[in-house]
Amino acid sequence: MRLTGSIIFQYFYDCGGEVKLDLVPAEKLGLVEQRPRRRMRILAPKYEHIGLIPLVGKLGTLRVNGHTLEVETKIFPVGTIEISFILRFEKAGVDFLVRLIGLDERKVRMGEEETELGEIARKYFEEVRKKIRKAIISPYEGPGRPETYTIVLISRSDPPLSAQDFLTKFRRQTAGLLRGEIEWRYLSRKE
Repeated sequence: MRLTGSIIFQYFYDCGGEVKLDLVPAEKLGLVEQRPRRRMRILAPKYEHIGLIPLVGKLGTLRVNGHTLEVETKIFPVGTIEISFILRFEKAGVDFLVRLIGLDERKVRMGEEETELGEIARKYFEEVRKKIRKAIISPYEGPGRPETYTIVLISRSDPPLSAQDFLTKFRRQTAGLLRGEIEWRYLSRKE
């Protein structure tokens, strides 16, 4: 089984105040507004999309454990800054994918330095916050710890499998990933 897709490690930080997006030097920082896609709704009543439209930008790439991660940021008006590391994989086996998903749970090597993805994300967050500090209104001391999420997107499999077939065939691996256990082979049937 070969899988193609990406893993997104997301870190959401409270920047300590609301962000007035029109005060952010977006062009200077290479940020653009991320507008929601318009969808046609034929039977539903008309509605106005009211959402948190963030500023989005790419912060470059970095090499971690021999893998290239794309670094992106989103700045939300409610005072949240998202730092995302996107790891794209092609024709990867399930065991290899399981190891990749655990990158944020252990120390990683970045050049000669050994660190954690969370620490790298914190540095990016502090850099972005520093650049937009004049746009932060009603400042307060943020909690410091981010909300973290890992998203696995599988865009293709060889041989092709539906999502249901994938879950049936890789039930133990999926359960292990959801429980945060790298050693999924030791899970009981009930687990």
